[in-house]
Amino acid sequence: MITGCRDGAERPIQFFSRSLNSTQRKYSQTEKEGLALITAIKTFHRYLEGRKFTLYTDHKALLAIFDKKTVKPVLAANRLHRWSLFLAGYNFDIKYTKTTEFGQADALSRLIQEKKSIPELYEEEEDLDESACCTAVINQISQLPVTAADIVKEYANDPFAQNLLKSLQTREADSRFSVVQDVILMNDRVYVPPALRGTVLKKLHASHNGISLTKQLARNHVYWPNITKDIENMIRTCTACIQTSKTPIKVPLASWSKSMNPGDRVHMDFAGPLLGQMLLVIVDSCSKWLDVKVLSKANSKTTIRAFERYIADNGVPRLLVTDNGSQFSSNEFMQFCKRHGIKHMTSPVYHPQSNGQAERMVDVVKRFVKKNILRFGPNMNMEDCMNEFLLGYRSTPSTATPENVSPAVVHIGRQLRNSLDLLKPQLEKNLAPDEKMENQFNQQYGTRHRYFKVNDCVWARKRKDSPWFEGRISARRGSRIFEIIDMNGIHHRLHANQLLKRWIPGEPLDTVSDSTVQTSVSDSIDQTPISDPDTVSPTSSSDSISPAQQSRRSTRIRRKPSRLNDYILY
Repeated sequence: MITGCRDGAERPIQFFSRSLNSTQRKYSQTEKEGLALITAIKTFHRYLEGRKFTLYTDHKALLAIFDKKTVKPVLAANRLHRWSLFLAGYNFDIKYTKTTEFGQADALSRLIQEKKSIPELYEEEEDLDESACCTAVINQISQLPVTAADIVKEYANDPFAQNLLKSLQTREADSRFSVVQDVILMNDRVYVPPALRGTVLKKLHASHNGISLTKQLARNHVYWPNITKDIENMIRTCTACIQTSKTPIKVPLASWSKSMNPGDRVHMDFAGPLLGQMLLVIVDSCSKWLDVKVLSKANSKTTIRAFERYIADNGVPRLLVTDNGSQFSSNEFMQFCKRHGIKHMTSPVYHPQSNGQAERMVDVVKRFVKKNILRFGPNMNMEDCMNEFLLGYRSTPSTATPENVSPAVVHIGRQLRNSLDLLKPQLEKNLAPDEKMENQFNQQYGTRHRYFKVNDCVWARKRKDSPWFEGRISARRGSRIFEIIDMNGIHHRLHANQLLKRWIPGEPLDTVSDSTVQTSVSDSIDQTPISDPDTVSPTSSSDSISPAQQSRRSTRIRRKPSRLNDYILY
């Protein structure tokens, strides 16, 4: 029981009792009484540590055993000797009390315990507990400060100190050294022998200051050869200082070499998840051409599939830079790069600056998506969002591209057309037709001119295998395109190669007969370039039609086949 005096009266603070295990029941009576004191001090350790207190016991033999002033015999029992060493870590006085006046503790020991004790709490090995306590006491003793007496004592084991003392007696030593009460001083600094230098170094670095502050502290108190080097080595190997040190100063930047052509180097990284989807961000280092693939899952298979689509549109890059994500470090992705001849490089772990091109674009994409979420809400379509973003980004001039042009100009060689181009007046350009293609087509199919006008009666069909149906030309929609109305009033938009002139009995024949027209019509689609054939060309029903040309004999040069060169033809 632990008690305290307040207002002159003794008041209990805490009670404690326990039973003995099978080993402790075999102790002698003195050992049992000593065990009671040791157990009580361990139980009330929080109350007693650092304070002076009084131990009361009704076993008088313990006064001689546990009294600090009593010298313990060498042949004392090991258990009692360990307990005495354990109690040396406390500040206490031990006093004897008669059993008749010791009712506080005796009352607790005589109470009947109805509940069974928990053996697991007390069956632990007592010697191990005592050994741990002794180790703690020894550690506390080792942390005591080094005194001048300790230093003088260690001088006897230091040859350097002995030689220095002799030289000081003969006045041959350096004038900086002196002896004060058997302690060697270098100016005002104490010379520390080798056996105590480790302890002194720990005291100097107790506050875990840096190298400079620790050196300044040492210059005011201690000295030994190479003390500066010893301080530096100790602090550089201090685990606590290393674990709590700041991030070191960054090394000079080693930037990527400039890419000369699109596709020389491509950076790739993932952004997301955003609205439950992952975005594969791909940027070309030369043109800054950006591509974003929306993926539902970010694994190696979906990554390879998306990268294949990028390669189909932009070609195979020479160098690919990614981070160490599982999608890029998988064996499947490595084999894909090897199969396509792509050199794959990964940035260091947790160092995104090495893949700065992709990281910068990831930030741009994320901010754009967040802005659109504020505009349209979380139910917006991610594909539509990315299409709008990519068109605007690729067509916007950038200071990061050569000559500050848009990424599209560098990557594909032209500016992308967008809705802003509609603000400018559209000037029609009269482009010359491709005469080479026209001549090649005309010679291959033997084409001839045919002329149709509005209200002409024609035969028409849409496919080669479909039957001809009767119709009438209602309007002209281009140089070769006509609008036809069939007998049921249905409108058809057909090419001149899909029409035949239809002769109605009682009407005069045209200059060009139907037979001529029919033999001159090619079943192939006319490849002659025309100006905007799909747009409506405003013509009236009285449009002038060019007069029919007179048939003439062909003027082309006729040559005999090469296989007949060795023959004379008649």
